[in-house]
Amino acid sequence: MEFKAPLYAQVELTYSCNLACPHCLNDARYGCSGDTKTQIVPKEKLEVLLFKQVIERLREWGVFHITLTGGEPLTVRDRLFEALGATQKFGIETDMNSNLCLMNDDTALRLRDGGLTGVLTSVSSYDANLHNQKMGRKSALSQTLRGIETLRRVTPELYVSSNMVLAKDNCSYEHVMKTGRLLASAGVQTMTVTPLTPSRTGLESQLPNVPTDWMMLEALFALSEVERECGINTRVLQGMPHCFVHPFPHLRKYSEAGCDAGRTYITVSPNGEIKACSQIPDGHGNILINDLDTIWKSMKSYRDNKFVPSECEPCDLRDTCGGGCRAEAERRVGSLGSLHPFFRRPLKLLEEEQTVKLNGEVGQTYRVASDIICREEGDNRFVIRSGGTYTVMSRDNFRLLQAVRFRGSLIITPELAEDEAFVSFAKTSIKNRILEAV
Repeated sequence: MEFKAPLYAQVELTYSCNLACPHCLNDARYGCSGDTKTQIVPKEKLEVLLFKQVIERLREWGVFHITLTGGEPLTVRDRLFEALGATQKFGIETDMNSNLCLMNDDTALRLRDGGLTGVLTSVSSYDANLHNQKMGRKSALSQTLRGIETLRRVTPELYVSSNMVLAKDNCSYEHVMKTGRLLASAGVQTMTVTPLTPSRTGLESQLPNVPTDWMMLEALFALSEVERECGINTRVLQGMPHCFVHPFPHLRKYSEAGCDAGRTYITVSPNGEIKACSQIPDGHGNILINDLDTIWKSMKSYRDNKFVPSECEPCDLRDTCGGGCRAEAERRVGSLGSLHPFFRRPLKLLEEEQTVKLNGEVGQTYRVASDIICREEGDNRFVIRSGGTYTVMSRDNFRLLQAVRFRGSLIITPELAEDEAFVSFAKTSIKNRILEAV
């Protein structure tokens, strides 16, 4: 379905960074002088108040979740805390992307007290020499690990994740396993991976290092084993074609992300320019100047599947998959509408039976989860966010949900368990953690 506004936004506070990662996705980090090496980007001269105004505009749009990112947010603490103060005021769930090299006790406490819920950092290798090479700085691994230790010690309430950018030199089964073990021992709660996707300006330098499809598949098998062995969550942050992992049921969770660029997700640059994705630098207007509805309409081509390859048209999962990451298809194949390099074949699937059943639920009591938030979409539809999952409901089902919340709980009776409309509502609500067992 098409939403009336984005559900999630990344806000880039700066392009400046204390590291010089060769795989940086920000186009400003490459080609500043016609070279093929990362460049140091000076801190932008921007008014701090601008970032409060950006958050206010995102709130007008009804955005549910914001990630404060960069560059490196800890190099612009004044902007970081200005933006965080606004998200806390408006009750918008907020996390942060940071390499954590500049983290200290006082900053961690200010972030927690400002309402931050979690941090995503980056560790691309257990091997210090390789990681430091990938970050462009000596001691980068030890500094990031020290930052993770600071968060786990000072602010254990904050959720800590770490991403591993996979290239040809670090995507072997053994390398992913050893990195996962390091992260688990450091107290990281979720390990994520993304394949190296060159920026447009860094394409010439980065493209020789991208992993092949079989390398990526080997890394995913290792990632699954990390979750089993180490007991931490694992995810893939970048949309991969569902058909790539479908033959392996235990890997299917890694294609859940899909390509959400311009569909549910946007990025705001440091000066307020709107992009469909942090990896697609095309501008769609300025959030501080232009009409929000006009900006959203300018990205309608993404929601109309304009960039989904024709080969994906017959696939039953086309709308949730989007053909995989469009930026990756552009850089590795040629255009936003190109076939993803990991594409296998369209999937024609019978509707799979829901894992949640009601025939064994008679007598069970459920209540509405306390963390749900909602937004009216129009056309008698509502979108509900619970536990990071978005669910679209009809107005009738939303009223039923409100009734359950008002009553405090709901007992599944034999009559309800046989009511087709209620069963559909209950299955979806239980599966997506909108209703929770008492």
